[in-house]
Amino acid sequence: MKHFQVLFCASILTATTGCEQKTTTLTPTPLPAKPDMVEAQTVGIPIPEGGELVFDHSPEAQRLNKGPEEAVAEFESVDGKGTGFQKAIRGQVLGTLPEKPWYAQISTAAAADLMQGDTVLLSFWARTVTTEADEGAGEFLVYFGVPAAEGTAEADRLPTSYNLMKKVGPDWKQFLLPVTIAADYTASPALLNLDFGYAVQTLEFAGIRAHRYPDKTIADLPSTEQTDSPPTFRPDQLK
Repeated sequence: MKHFQVLFCASILTATTGCEQKTTTLTPTPLPAKPDMVEAQTVGIPIPEGGELVFDHSPEAQRLNKGPEEAVAEFESVDGKGTGFQKAIRGQVLGTLPEKPWYAQISTAAAADLMQGDTVLLSFWARTVTTEADEGAGEFLVYFGVPAAEGTAEADRLPTSYNLMKKVGPDWKQFLLPVTIAADYTASPALLNLDFGYAVQTLEFAGIRAHRYPDKTIADLPSTEQTDSPPTFRPDQLK
């Protein structure tokens, strides 16, 4: 059985921003023959047929990052009603803003190798329960790629396939994000990281999945993309 070292961090698109490393041993989750492991989709935009599921969708398969030492976030499984999924993950930032936004993170590792040029549809649902953000909307970063350990030379870093901020209100919102894989992700599994340590807030996520489509391009897939912004940090979060 092949094992991987998984890095829980945010990979920022600047050479000067560091990356925290938390190493663990991960055995990839075996995937079933059927491409969908959940109840029949009854809400939202349908996921196109013909895709290979490369993530285990269940909340138990997520890796929950609460911080490097003292917990800055906590998690619980809650009802996913309104999403078409039975369960959702509730993540709460505790008390004060974390030193790094990825100290509060839900991370999902691909159970299959991904190759440069592959077409993948990232999909999940999200909503805000509470937030102290100025605009009243929850904020989180969607990262998809293989994070590099702190100190890795820029030339040795694998290109990131997706790295954009999202905002969400109190109602469940479906996110469909078509992605073209930017490099071969074979030595370590690709991670879909949802970093939400940007405010003292409580967010919920459900149905975190990725499907690979061998015969499609991103133009063939549904998308909920509208306006996105690059990652933002307080000055002390960049140290």
